[in-house]
Amino acid sequence: MRFMKKAIVLWVGSQLISLVALWLFDHRAFSIATLFNRGIQTALLFLSYYIYKNEPSRKNKFIFLNFVIVFTVSLAYYLYDFVGVAFLKESKYAAHFLNQYTMIVFQVLLALAISYMVIDLLLRDLKIYQKYLISIFITIFFASLYFYPFFKDPLYLYSTEDIKQWKTLDNEIGNSTEVHTPAELASRIKLQSWQNGHPIGDLYPDENLKRIDYLMPYLD
Repeated sequence: MRFMKKAIVLWVGSQLISLVALWLFDHRAFSIATLFNRGIQTALLFLSYYIYKNEPSRKNKFIFLNFVIVFTVSLAYYLYDFVGVAFLKESKYAAHFLNQYTMIVFQVLLALAISYMVIDLLLRDLKIYQKYLISIFITIFFASLYFYPFFKDPLYLYSTEDIKQWKTLDNEIGNSTEVHTPAELASRIKLQSWQNGHPIGDLYPDENLKRIDYLMPYLD
């Protein structure tokens, strides 16, 4: 119980430090939902560590140790608000790279933690290192298929169809404060279909309207 109280104190302290940093340094805009999400992940970090420290079974300890590692990585999200604004201003893509690779590492480690937990439930008689080998193989195999483009080209995201179409809309609207409807924009903007970073043709009117309607919330 003493350790649980200490974990709560650490969590409250971490949130206060985050708020003080936002008050002291220049930062990009953020939402209450973002702060809430980060707070929950930090709470899960301390909770996972509390369970890890107090779990009597050595085998079960590794399940919670995996989640401690996962949520430790999520602390890097706190830096995102300041990178490129208060720090590393000269680096155009610093914030993008931080956000992109933190997200990738977080998702890969989370997949590994879940894989290990499933393997532990299904194959309880295996040794711990064997469970890790199977979990790591499964995770790396699928993560490589999905995330390979992001390591081959750090700016891969900018070549995707979603971003290309979003930039077209963003360039058209600019800093206008006028309220636009999807139908209005579709009447004067023709989005293109993209492949490998190159346009391959205009979208049909129905698909054009559908894509504009889908992308408009991201213009905010």
